[in-house]
Order: sequence, then structure tokens, then C-alpha cells
Amino acid sequence: MAQWNVSADDQGSALLVVVELAADAAQHGGSRTAIRLSLTGRTLSIEVADSGEHTADSPVRHPSAHDEHGRGLKIVACLADRVAITPDQ
Repeated sequence: MAQWNVSADDQGSALLVVVELAADAAQHGGSRTAIRLSLTGRTLSIEVADSGEHTADSPVRHPSAHDEHGRGLKIVACLADRVAITPDQ
């Protein structure tokens, strides 16, 4: 990302997004995971694909203050300008 002149702050946010999505994919998405970063203009895209069957219709968790898990996608939503879940094509 540094080669793309992405700021240090944005690199940190992007790294956190990658970690959260990869962890979610590893836990819920099956055995195969692929991560792709691309830059188009000033837009950094982060894509994580897995072999799971979750879809946009999968239930959203609402963790309590005491739950240890369940906040990854909320963290991603706070850091990203846009979040989409798409079925495998």
C-alpha cells in the first residue's frame, strides 16, 4: 500500500479491515480464503472470498458488552466507506 501512496493512517485501517474479514472467513467461511487489494484512482478495494455459504441474508449478530466475538463486521463497517457481501460468481 505504501507503493500506492496510501497514507499510514489509511494503511492501518485497511490492515484492520483485512484482519477482521480474514478472521471471519477463517471462522465461518470454510477452508479456502483469498484476499485481494486493488487501487483504482483514490479508491482502495479490499476483497475477501471464502468457500462458505453465508450470504447477505445471513443473520447479523448483536453482541452484548460481555461477548468476546461478533464485532468484526461492525468494525469493518465503521472503517469502510462501503461494505458489500456478494454471492460467489
